[in-house]
Amino acid sequence: MAITYTAGDGETEDVNYPYGTTTAMNVGKSTLINNSMNFIDEGVAVFYQHTNLHLFTEIEGLVVGHTRLGLVNFTAR
Repeated sequence: MAITYTAGDGETEDVNYPYGTTTAMNVGKSTLINNSMNFIDEGVAVFYQHTNLHLFTEIEGLVVGHTRLGLVNFTAR
């Protein structure tokens, strides 16, 4: 599966993916990072540093915060 991260928090299928026959998705950056962290914590996915260096760089730069309502949020450095 090919994933391109975009602004926002939604996800859509990329029907114009030009690099072969695979399922291609456009996924919002916050959704991608949140789901990736959940998968890593639960041990249900493996991410290889060589092909996911940008994702690891984004995760390392996250700063955890809280909203006025006590919800957890992330900001990036």
